Amino acid sequence: MNRTVTLDLPAELLDQADQVAQQSGRTLEAALAAWIARGVVEDTTATFSTEREYYIYTPQADAEASNVLRQALEDYRASQQQSQQ
Repeated sequence: MNRTVTLDLPAELLDQADQVAQQSGRTLEAALAAWIARGVVEDTTATFSTEREYYIYTPQADAEASNVLRQALEDYRASQQQSQQ
């Protein structure tokens, strides 16, 4: 069963979605639905806000381990941005 949802999207995001839809030969609605479906499956950070920073804590206060974790998070964010383009 389909349901109608009205979203107020930033113009930049809507332009990106429109480009993806045109390039893939899909409707805008189909492209947005695919993005949302993929995001639901791939999003393992749904409980974290992207609008704030979280401190990395290690029980041993090991700066090197913290840097490794920070770099892993940065790499993950970069890969997510690339997959969205």
